[in-house]
Amino acid sequence: MKNKIITIVGLLVLLVVLVYGYEAVFNRQIVESPVKEVVSDDDLLLTLDVKRQYEDGVYTFAGQLPVPTPCHGISAEVVAMENSAYAIEITTTMPKADVICAQVITQKDYKVSFESPENANVRAFVDGVEYRINNFDVPAGFDIDEFDLRIKG
Repeated sequence: MKNKIITIVGLLVLLVVLVYGYEAVFNRQIVESPVKEVVSDDDLLLTLDVKRQYEDGVYTFAGQLPVPTPCHGISAEVVAMENSAYAIEITTTMPKADVICAQVITQKDYKVSFESPENANVRAFVDGVEYRINNFDVPAGFDIDEFDLRIKG
């Protein structure tokens, strides 16, 4: 009688272990990962704040670009691309190796002008890397160099 009770209890324990083991292995809860937002290439671009003026068929773009030292220089030019698009290509130049210069981030001015129809597609590149242009329109008749953006933030 004692052996029967031990055998029945043992079989019940084995049955409970098998049932919970089966549940743990085969009926796991599926946890779905949150849906990731799709990021476009435009979202990855850095932004360049630019003053833009269109007057008498000529676009003028002006702005400032931070450089690592006051001894660094920048040059800017406009390149006509296909499909009536234009690219503002800004290139930074390194100081000469024998020049001692304090490492202080400095804003350098640039300005380019070109003839174009109004609402032309313009892209910006700094040292070959594309930037998103944040245009600040300067009304015709105003001096673009004296126009203050007063950007907060």
